[in-house]
Amino acid sequence: MSQLFINAISRYIDVDESNIHTILDIGSRDALSSIDFAKIFPKAQIYAFEANPEAIPACLVNSQNYPNITCVFGALYNQDTIITFHPMDMEKSPHKSIGSSSIFEVDHTAPLPEEWQWVQKEVQVGASKLDTWRKDEGLGPIDLIWMDAQGSEGLILEGAKETLGDVKAVITEAGMIPYYKGQSLLPEINEFMVNHGFCLIEVWPEMSLECTVIYVNKRFLRKPLPSHAIPTFSS
Repeated sequence: MSQLFINAISRYIDVDESNIHTILDIGSRDALSSIDFAKIFPKAQIYAFEANPEAIPACLVNSQNYPNITCVFGALYNQDTIITFHPMDMEKSPHKSIGSSSIFEVDHTAPLPEEWQWVQKEVQVGASKLDTWRKDEGLGPIDLIWMDAQGSEGLILEGAKETLGDVKAVITEAGMIPYYKGQSLLPEINEFMVNHGFCLIEVWPEMSLECTVIYVNKRFLRKPLPSHAIPTFSS
């Protein structure tokens, strides 16, 4: 899927080893997306963010042979604080989906698939704004963002307003119907991204509950997109 993302944005902006230096994999779970990016851009520095303490071992083991991947443990958020995170209880959940852990509680009144029988726990984790983290790390521009944050995408973007100005493209999961309490949904995410200089280029439907969307920064477009080429969606 990482290569599909690169193929999609390459139709609109220049993407190669000469201009992709830093990539963020937010909500990494197992660092496998980071590994895909490391193979595509072996000279880039990739940061795999994971908030679930129980997913940390998989991130470390999977990425250990990739020196250009750095695992970052903690949540990205719209504040610098401590938050309550809700990992899936892998012992009590009939459907054992560690990647469905979230800042938010599952809304069991939502039309979840029958097999999504999830039980969550609570744990306290450190959280920071992406803008704060980048400054603390002394990093320059971030080129690409890959995000699968189980409903907290809007909060993460709010904490990245300064960083986003130099980001070339963003791919993110976006909710269509809320199944976490308080999660971000596609209309909210889209409004934020458009207001911060991005245009929506592709929507990949996954199921009735969510989709994957791709944005490119208008600053880096080879030429302006005609209005008929911009995807639309029902709010």
